[in-house]
Amino acid sequence: MVYFYSGVDRRKVGVNFQANIATITKIQKELDEWNDDFVKWTIEYIEQLKRHMRSARAKDPSKRRPDFAEINRISHELRGQGGVFGYPLVSAVAKSLFELTKDTLDRSNDCLILIRNHIETLRIVLRDEVRGDGGSVGVEILKAMREANAKFLSERNNLSLVGRDFLQSNR
Repeated sequence: MVYFYSGVDRRKVGVNFQANIATITKIQKELDEWNDDFVKWTIEYIEQLKRHMRSARAKDPSKRRPDFAEINRISHELRGQGGVFGYPLVSAVAKSLFELTKDTLDRSNDCLILIRNHIETLRIVLRDEVRGDGGSVGVEILKAMREANAKFLSERNNLSLVGRDFLQSNR
C-alpha cells in the first residue's frame, strides 16, 4: 500500500500498488539501451551548439538572436534528458546554458565565450563519461561553471540585459 495526501482536503489516501519486477526490469533494460543512443544524440546536439555559436560569432551582435534561440532550444532538450540517462551533470550544465540564452539581450562576445565554456563542459562530461553526480570531479565541474557564470555577471555593466532566470540562479 502506498499512501499520499489529497491536495484538496489533505486527507490520507491509500493506493494498492504492486511492483511488477518483470516490467520494471524490462523498462530498465530499455533505458540502458537508450543510454548509448543518448550519448550519440548529445554529441550531435553539441555539434549543433558549436555550429550556432560559430555562426553567432561571425555576425554582428544585433543579428545573433536566431542562433541564440537555437542554442536555447537545444539546451532545453539536453536539460530534460540528462538525468533520465544517468548524466545529471549534462542536465545541470544545459540548464545553465538554457537560462543564459533565455530572454537575454546580452549577445556580446563575452556571452559567446561563456556559451563556448558551457559547450566544452558538456563535451568533457560525455568524453569522460562523468555519470551520476560525478563525485569530486562533478563538484569541480559545477564549481567552475558557477565561477565562470559569476565572473560573467560581475563584468556586466547592464544586468538588465541578462535573462532573469540566469541572474537569479547565479547570485
